[in-house]
Amino acid sequence: MPQPSDGISDKDSLRNKIMGMGDASLKKSYYTQLQEHVLNLEKSRMETEESFKRAEANKNLFTALFHQASDGIIVVNLESGKFKFCNKAFADMFDYHSENPLLSFSSALPSEDAENLENALRKMASGEMRFLNNVIIHKNDGDLVYADISGSAVEIENRKYVLAVFRDMTGARKLELEKAEFAAKINQSQKMEAIGTLAGGVAHDFNNIIGGIMGLAEISLDEVTDNADLRDNLNQIITACRRARDITTQLLSIAYKTEKKYEPVSFNGIIRDSVILLKATLPASVSIKVTESAKEDTILADHAGISQIIINLCTNSAHAMNYSGDILIRTSNADIDEYLIQKNPELLPGKHFLLEVSDTGCGIPKDIVGRIFEPFFTTKEKGKGTGLGLSIIHGIVKNHGGVISVYSEEGMGTTFRIFFPLAAERVKSVAAEEYNPESVKDALVLLVDDEELLVKVGEKILSNMGNKTVSFTNPLEAIDYFKNNAEIIDAVITDMAMPKMNGLQLAEKIHAIKNETPVILCSGYSDELMKENTDMKDISRLIMKPFSAIDMSKALTEILSTVKKQRAE
Repeated sequence: MPQPSDGISDKDSLRNKIMGMGDASLKKSYYTQLQEHVLNLEKSRMETEESFKRAEANKNLFTALFHQASDGIIVVNLESGKFKFCNKAFADMFDYHSENPLLSFSSALPSEDAENLENALRKMASGEMRFLNNVIIHKNDGDLVYADISGSAVEIENRKYVLAVFRDMTGARKLELEKAEFAAKINQSQKMEAIGTLAGGVAHDFNNIIGGIMGLAEISLDEVTDNADLRDNLNQIITACRRARDITTQLLSIAYKTEKKYEPVSFNGIIRDSVILLKATLPASVSIKVTESAKEDTILADHAGISQIIINLCTNSAHAMNYSGDILIRTSNADIDEYLIQKNPELLPGKHFLLEVSDTGCGIPKDIVGRIFEPFFTTKEKGKGTGLGLSIIHGIVKNHGGVISVYSEEGMGTTFRIFFPLAAERVKSVAAEEYNPESVKDALVLLVDDEELLVKVGEKILSNMGNKTVSFTNPLEAIDYFKNNAEIIDAVITDMAMPKMNGLQLAEKIHAIKNETPVILCSGYSDELMKENTDMKDISRLIMKPFSAIDMSKALTEILSTVKKQRAE
């Protein structure tokens, strides 16, 4: 009878016998090899997992660095122009915030800029260039981005790409522009200071010349009583001298930040005077026509400021016409009602003076017409304009309570319309004043001026008034005379700007000798008088050159009447 099996089949037994392996050798050899194999597999598995972890960490690090980089980074397929990679900084640089990924330049930029950038990157990939500086890129909304771009060729999965880095330089560029604008302001300030110095010197000499002409004309007018034509000519000379004086004042007000004096002025009159100056400075190919339809033209204004508006607008028009064409100046009255206020809320109700300045120039493009009043905005070439003209006009108009608007079409010209509120007070007529030579009599006046012509004119005016004069062109000689004759001198009239001693110094020395002697100071212009802290304690009256005989008569009458009254008390 067969015996029970011990658990090992005949087949396994036979195999063990063939292999010459018993139980002991199986435990000793086979399991050891299997154990080593298992250990190797486990080690391999752990190394693989560690490699995957490192790869994942590297990927996460790369992704973080790629998307957190402050520079825009893209990887572009040169054949298709498509982006393989694009970081957040690049998308933000061009305000691309869509949920869809940014796939190409054309998705974020105008076609022309996209094409230019693709061509530039191809050159970088070929090694033709490696860097582009200060590249101007237009965004779809019209804003500009200034960028520095670097790039080089890379190969990914056997395909050629270009890796490009975009550094946003817009902030730095704006800072450079602000610095340039600031430098331009400093340069302009220095120019204006130089112009002011020149204008001051010119004003002094010019006013002395005008003063001589004006004085002689007034003296001659007083002597001619029976020749109407000659009297009319002399009146025209005096009027021309007054206009010349006003032009000098305007030049000085532009060069210096003088305190504005608002008083009733005739707008039509200022236009006429300004046009005379413009016609003398602009070429004959520029025609200026004036149509005065405004019956009421009195506004409360700074004369020089209004003149500057007219001159600046006409000068801009001449430039827009390339100094060949027509400028039309129109004036009218406008009654501002609710309808006009709805169209322009800055207007105030009531009667206004309307100034319109039109030209036949090139016009202003629609995309920039809204910026023309911005400081330093200009479309002129570098060195041909500061961009301050229209902004200054806008400021002057606002300071006068006015409103300015512009209408323009390219190729059709430009029209500026300015509303000014009318003043209730009327302009005082200069012609109403008449010279009365008998206003002051029997006074002995010490007259000091380094201009011989003005001394002779002053002597004649004072003589016609019934007074006596002792005159000097040298202030030192005048002081010496006063030391010995102070008791008989009733008043001193002195020029401001003189060699060796100015008028303020002379007045101080006069009062050191005799304190109660009144001193009238005459000045065409003086740096000293422009200073805020100038001590005028020794001056009884200040008369600005060129002055009229009536100005001198009034001043002398007032101060001598005051002295007489004080002595009586």
